Amino acid sequence: MLSNENVKILDLRRCTLAMRRFQEWRRWKLLLPLIMLLVFYPIYIFVEVPSPFLNAFAHGDLLLFSALILFEVSVEADHIRRELQHVNTSLDDLAEWPRVCGIVLIVLYGSMKLAVGPHAEVSNKTVAYCFFTISIMCIAVSYSYYAFWKTLETAVKDIL
Repeated sequence: MLSNENVKILDLRRCTLAMRRFQEWRRWKLLLPLIMLLVFYPIYIFVEVPSPFLNAFAHGDLLLFSALILFEVSVEADHIRRELQHVNTSLDDLAEWPRVCGIVLIVLYGSMKLAVGPHAEVSNKTVAYCFFTISIMCIAVSYSYYAFWKTLETAVKDIL
């Protein structure tokens, strides 16, 4: 039989592992791919590609990145709640909405790929696509960061 002190030590270790999981997610699954995607714009400027902004962002690749980030945060949040044996129904929406939004973003990605074609031509529509994909990416990254942090914070508070 475990004493109360041993249970607290186990709980602290599980919370520490969950925090480490959050840090790894943030570093390897959020920031590194995001930086790699955003580096294309300066590369296109340096190589002197015509319309570098359109060629970097009009094809909707940031939508696919956003969908993957939303799916990932949903899975990670579920995993952390199971790992910490935390059941809080108020957090279910934080895990369900990203899945639905991710599916919608994949459909938008496919339709944007068809609309833009292999080469982005300068037009108001393609410029709007660029700003749309960047906006969606910013929203997805912000929401996923918030959802992950909120799930972790609530689970750790309830344990400690």
